[in-house]
Amino acid sequence: MYFIYIDESGDFGQYTERVSLNSPHFILSGIIVEHNNWSTTLDRLKDFRKHIKSRYGLLLREETHAAELIRISKIAAYKSI
Repeated sequence: MYFIYIDESGDFGQYTERVSLNSPHFILSGIIVEHNNWSTTLDRLKDFRKHIKSRYGLLLREETHAAELIRISKIAAYKSI
């Protein structure tokens, strides 16, 4: 058995530059993990998040958003990165 996590970003509708309510990009990303490796993979993800917390102060429960890393405006915690 495999576990899969899929996340989307952007707007899959037709982009209209004049409206500016939608995104010119639509991105799907995902990760597939075999159930035998799930525990090890989860531990590695937790270790990575702990490293980010210790180095930059980003809380473990804080979601990561690439757009915020590029133009920091909404999430104050990202300013430390």
